[in-house]
Parts: sequence; structure tokens; C-alpha cells
Amino acid sequence: MKSFLQSINFLLLLLLLVIFTNSLFGTYHSYIPHTLMQPDTKTEVRAYWSGDEFHHVLHDENGYTMVRDPRNGWLCWAVHDEVADEIISTGYRVNEYNPATLGIVKGVNISAEKYQAIRKPYDEEFEQHTVRTPATGEVNSIVIFINFAVDGSCAAHYPSLNCRKCEGAMDFEQQYSFYEEFLNGPEHGSSETDKSLKRYIKEISYNNLTLNHIS
Repeated sequence: MKSFLQSINFLLLLLLLVIFTNSLFGTYHSYIPHTLMQPDTKTEVRAYWSGDEFHHVLHDENGYTMVRDPRNGWLCWAVHDEVADEIISTGYRVNEYNPATLGIVKGVNISAEKYQAIRKPYDEEFEQHTVRTPATGEVNSIVIFINFAVDGSCAAHYPSLNCRKCEGAMDFEQQYSFYEEFLNGPEHGSSETDKSLKRYIKEISYNNLTLNHIS
């Protein structure tokens, strides 16, 4: 029973990874620590990155944004230029001035509109070269059974794998019908044993998606 449940968990995880991989595009991260050096090569600045692969900002632990001043390369506190919709340097070096006393606000960043404009070309290219898994209708999934090579110690550690005397190949413990029923079993049933991966997908999609496994 334990082996059966582990098989279910593994296959469900594998299926979810395949279906939802596309949703990982553009993942936001916040407060990733980073240490930078000022141009004098002596002054360290402990900062954090927040954002995604399209746009990110550098800030301190309190959320005050900083940028390198293009005139001299020093890390300075930043403000938002509303006309250009850009993050610009104030000229006040982060190691020498307190942003709160300067009247600088936290969380300085570009507008949502500019962020979308930066991201749009990447999204369009992604859409053109990516086939997304449908959320409705009928989808066919190919299932491949693989025998992995094993060594002489496998029987001692994993006796349930039914090794053929550890001759470099391994048999599946269950018959093909076991996996077929698990993947494509009845779509309707009253007991836990009636459930299959196909039925599970149909239930969580509110009968909008039918997943057929071909092996």
C-alpha cells in the first residue's frame, strides 16, 4: 500500500510539473541579498535585489531604492522621474546620507505600465515559440516505461524491485494492467480504489479537461 501511494504521489508531481511549467515564466523574487563595492574599493554596501528577469531594483533592508550614479559610479539613493518614468540618482551616497531625513520615499520603482512595456516583447516571443497545455477539452499524454540499469547491491537494498539477478535490467513489480488502471481507470466510482489519475484531473478541472494516457 505504501509503495502504491508513493507511486501516486510521484506521478501526480510529475504531471503537475509538466502542466504548470509555463506559469513559472516571470517569477518574482524579493530581498535577495547582495554585497556591492563603492568606487573607492573600500566601502561595501549591503543591499537587496527585488524583481524578476524583466526588471528588478536594488534597495536596502528598509526598502529604499538605490542606483549607481551615471556620473561617478557611486551607489546613491534614488527617486522616480515621473516624466521619463525612470529611477534616477539623487547624488546622495547611500553610506553617507539617511534617505528618511532627505524626504525620499520607500519603494521607488518604475510604473506598472512601463514594466508591462518592458515585458511585452518577451511575452510575445514566448507565446510564439511555446505550446501551452490546454485547460479544457481533451489532451493525450504519452507515458513511457523505462528500465534502468542496476548494480549488484540493488537486491539487498530494494528487494521489491524484482531484479533479474542484477544482470543490468529490472522488471516492473506490477503488471501493465495495474498502471493502465491507475492512469486511465474509470472516470466515475464510489470508492478510493476506483480513482485514477484521469478521474482526478477531470474532478479538479470541473469536468472541463480529459487527460488520456497513452503507453
